[in-house]
Amino acid sequence: MISASAVTATWGKLSDIWGRKIVLLAAVAVFFVGSVLCGAAISAAMLIAGRAVQGAGAGGLLALTNIVVGDLFSPRLVFPRTSRTILPKDHSGPNP
Repeated sequence: MISASAVTATWGKLSDIWGRKIVLLAAVAVFFVGSVLCGAAISAAMLIAGRAVQGAGAGGLLALTNIVVGDLFSPRLVFPRTSRTILPKDHSGPNP
């Protein structure tokens, strides 16, 4: 979780620079490499290093899937009533 939190913003910025698809595939590759390292671990230190690499890939996967879904679907299309009527009323105070 620490490594995922540390690299989430970096993955987002890289996706802004190089595009969503290639960076999402890179995050999958990083996660896969971390999984292979964990599977081949012969010591606790190697397992911890593999889990850190996995966490870096998972941080990219979590961030980029949300970014891609946000790019694909507009909130007005997914939640047509919620985005215009319910949310502003909820933030304006108690409703009668």
